[in-house]
Amino acid sequence: MHIKTALLLITGAIAATASRSWCGEVPAQRSYMYVGGQYTQNSAGQHVFANQMYVEKLTPTAGVTKPYPIIFIHGQAQTGTNWLNKPDGGEGWASYFLSQGYACYILDQTFRGRSAWFPGNGTLSVYSAELLQQRFTASQLYNLWPQASLHSQWNGTGVMGDPIFDAYYASTVEFLNSATYQQSTVQAAGAALLDHIGSPVILLSHSQGGLMPWLIADVRPNLVHSIVSIEPTGPPFQEAVFSNISARPYGLTDIPLTFLPAVTNPVTDLVKRVIPSNSSLYSDCVVQADSPAPRQLVNLAHVPVLVLTTESSYHAPYDWCTVQFLQQAGVPAQHLQLADIGIHGNGHMVFMEKNSLQVAAVLKQWIELMIFCGLEDLHDQINNQENINAVDEFYGSALFAAVYKGNEQVTSMLLKSGADVNAIGSVFHSVLQLASSQGSTSMMKLLLQAGANMNDEGARYGMSAVDVAAENGLENALRILLQKGGDISKNSMGSCMSLQLAARQGHKRVVELLLEYGADPTAPPGEMPPLIEAAAHGRVSVIRILLDQPDVDVNYRGRRNMTPLLHAAFSGHYEAVRVILESGGEVNSQNDFGATALSFAASCGFTNVGGAALFGCVE
Repeated sequence: MHIKTALLLITGAIAATASRSWCGEVPAQRSYMYVGGQYTQNSAGQHVFANQMYVEKLTPTAGVTKPYPIIFIHGQAQTGTNWLNKPDGGEGWASYFLSQGYACYILDQTFRGRSAWFPGNGTLSVYSAELLQQRFTASQLYNLWPQASLHSQWNGTGVMGDPIFDAYYASTVEFLNSATYQQSTVQAAGAALLDHIGSPVILLSHSQGGLMPWLIADVRPNLVHSIVSIEPTGPPFQEAVFSNISARPYGLTDIPLTFLPAVTNPVTDLVKRVIPSNSSLYSDCVVQADSPAPRQLVNLAHVPVLVLTTESSYHAPYDWCTVQFLQQAGVPAQHLQLADIGIHGNGHMVFMEKNSLQVAAVLKQWIELMIFCGLEDLHDQINNQENINAVDEFYGSALFAAVYKGNEQVTSMLLKSGADVNAIGSVFHSVLQLASSQGSTSMMKLLLQAGANMNDEGARYGMSAVDVAAENGLENALRILLQKGGDISKNSMGSCMSLQLAARQGHKRVVELLLEYGADPTAPPGEMPPLIEAAAHGRVSVIRILLDQPDVDVNYRGRRNMTPLLHAAFSGHYEAVRVILESGGEVNSQNDFGATALSFAASCGFTNVGGAALFGCVE
């Protein structure tokens, strides 16, 4: 069975679930925990615990029968109560999935519900009843977007004074105004939760919480089995429907995601284009341009994703853009529009609506296809050697899947069965590159013993496994490759060498390791040698190491006669400017356009190139 047939099979399950009745709450064992957070000082100099996240664990009394637990992530102004029961008193999705044998983890995002907020965490906002009526519960009365009139599944009138609406509105809470702070704290706490669980999970999320799986999976890719995102925050790079202002500089998030090639400045590195919609019902999309090649979300490249969109929601015009962005970035994302499988009238709060269990059953079908189809495909390939290197649309080959999931037993079995250890992949050129990017030293040793070519450069980005380890700061992985003879003199990505990549990212210990193994700190001539890369990105510790090398010229002139000092001054890195000046940087050196470090500062109204004001000027 192939994954691409999943949505067709789900369609066939709809009739069986449409009339399903529910018989009450499912008996479950309950516990709770707090994950993430740290002690910090308040304004009085005393310590408080901050940025922790409340998590409630439910396990069916009858026993867990499914291999992966589900983590439920609510949206803006909501708490984990979204998933427990509905405002009309009906059972919620947590009960449904408990009845199907899943362990369930229900969180309150940081600063919401039982996850503490305290003064100093930033300002808070609330949603008005009128806004929720317009967007969530009674959109058919306002017609603010083309599909709004189709809304029919909310139980009750959906307006103030209706007991079901009032019960729902009473459950909403304040939320933090800072999207970056919210995202960074949920990412950190979410990673801590996955570390605590210790095995792969399914992330099921909604709305503003819908972007959290991208962030959590990005830092714990081996602990995420699959993602179900119900109308996630979007579309890429801008708002839609209610405004068109720029938003989410990393495409789907406000804080960094791991792209290949790496993104240092999203404004310049993520080159964009517009895809016009083919109907007045839908929004235009901003996605990555086709040239240069779209940067890939490498840590999400083997995580199956389902984006679900309801018929009447304000997400209906633009969720297709989110899916386009994910697919373009190498993520195996599918888009399920409920209307396409005969489920009509739902809005943004689909899990609270009259037919919520019917929709839950659809999601269960998809989740279990992702669980069991992959195992069948792998079993077939192992038992049919002529297909051992067959490629599918998600993992590439079975060997790529096993390496990505960190399963050394399956990897070894595949290699013994004839899997090609040097087969070419899509995002990662080789399985050794993939293992190197994860820092999995034991997996790398297994692949090297099987004959993996550590100096094979990727056809797409020209990066070897050595380059990948260097760019990502993976010292132990890099050491293994260098001990085995990894080549650090080859150019990758057009012109960069491993030492340049490490210097650019500020990986001090990796830079030291590469120098120990003979990397040339002056190469490549005429390009952007390591010192200029470090200066341009403000990597002070790396600058110090490189300036200690006997052949490194503090006044080296690169492209357009830009010196390290000019690069540091232009980019506003005060501490880097200071270190370079102390090491003999020529303060009056000029580039091809006659600019000096002092003129970069003076253009912002400052006269002291070494002054702290320079940093403030640029930033």
